[in-house]
Amino acid sequence: MFRSDRALTDLLCWHMLAIATAHFEWAERKSAEPPLRVLERAFKTFPVQRPLIPLKTFVSKIMEDRTLPPYPKELFDLFLDLRRKMHDGVFLKERLAKDLLWHPTTPDADPLLRYLQGDPSVYATMWQAPKPALSSIGSSILRACYILEHQGRIEDASWLKSMLESKFPEVWHKFDTIWKAMEKDPKLEGIRQRGKSQTT
Repeated sequence: MFRSDRALTDLLCWHMLAIATAHFEWAERKSAEPPLRVLERAFKTFPVQRPLIPLKTFVSKIMEDRTLPPYPKELFDLFLDLRRKMHDGVFLKERLAKDLLWHPTTPDADPLLRYLQGDPSVYATMWQAPKPALSSIGSSILRACYILEHQGRIEDASWLKSMLESKFPEVWHKFDTIWKAMEKDPKLEGIRQRGKSQTT
């Protein structure tokens, strides 16, 4: 019936995407857990080595939604496993560093900070990225600034803000708007609360 394992894999991915999307709609787009639970069960039943990009895009969109509440950590680990199957090398390192900013309970800015403070050759590749990719990197840097600042790490946050202002002007001009949106992100509530406890 299928000419290749790739064709079967693609069919499974489209099927997973359809069911996960339906569960997201049934949850009225207010929770990431129902569609992610569907994918968790599907991947355990049908291990996929190279998921389709639309499936990865759907999961990324849910994970990076600033309005959705936190969800169980193991579902985020599922997302990271999916990412590792999609990328490798330097790009994987960058992508995972950005992903950890969106951890549902303990967002982590350190991997991105280390990545940006590391090998200078990284920048040569970064500046060659298309405009949407650069905007994505800039938005990730701004989220890292938010996390670090609420952790009381003002020096690290200032270093990133300087980079943002000089290298990502389009994101920098939207600084206040994006910052206000992050203030309402329920996945960052733990960071905010811990930051308040450190100052009292």
